[in-house]
Amino acid sequence: MNVYAVGASRHIGYYAAVRLLAKGAHVTFLLRSTSALENDETIRPYITSGHAKLVKGDALKAEDVAKGWAVAQADDRKVDLLLFTLGGLPHFSLRKGITLVPPNLVTQCLLNVFST
Repeated sequence: MNVYAVGASRHIGYYAAVRLLAKGAHVTFLLRSTSALENDETIRPYITSGHAKLVKGDALKAEDVAKGWAVAQADDRKVDLLLFTLGGLPHFSLRKGITLVPPNLVTQCLLNVFST
């Protein structure tokens, strides 16, 4: 199985990707900071074996999403599964309450994936 993972550097996405890797899947991660997983002891063996690929990019930029998709499809392998667990941390202010910056983070990133 060939997986393209967007937003899988932490939490549910991370653990889902680790389970898929353990089952023999190839996972391409789109990450704003590749160091988040380069130094991870659980992921490192999969990077070394070629089962995990880290692509530096931001899902808010359509060209970065396309670059990651191209890496995921290298060697004429189609993407079998999109693991999209991207999210943001809410901010709290007394005047505006709880907000997400940017407010359309998930929507815009998902549109970039769909357009790719």
